[in-house]
Amino acid sequence: MASGSWYNAQIRWLTNSSFARGLVPWVRSHYRVDRDPARTVISSQSNGGYAAAHAALRHPDVFGGVLSQSGSFWLHPSVGAGNAAYDADTG
Repeated sequence: MASGSWYNAQIRWLTNSSFARGLVPWVRSHYRVDRDPARTVISSQSNGGYAAAHAALRHPDVFGGVLSQSGSFWLHPSVGAGNAAYDADTG
């Protein structure tokens, strides 16, 4: 596997609906866990932290909270100093 491809696969899997619509219902049917989204938290770190946040935002009916530990949130190079929209907002 090329460097970083595992992380990209993790992000695709966590943000894919099959995670929220497949694994979570399976866990709920096999273990005594709360079904209330307000009591269901998804967590991960780094790129997985980004993916966890994305999954929680995409599926609020499944996840009521997210813990993104050192989430890999970064801006695309086109966003930031030198970009007209960014410069206008930041003065």
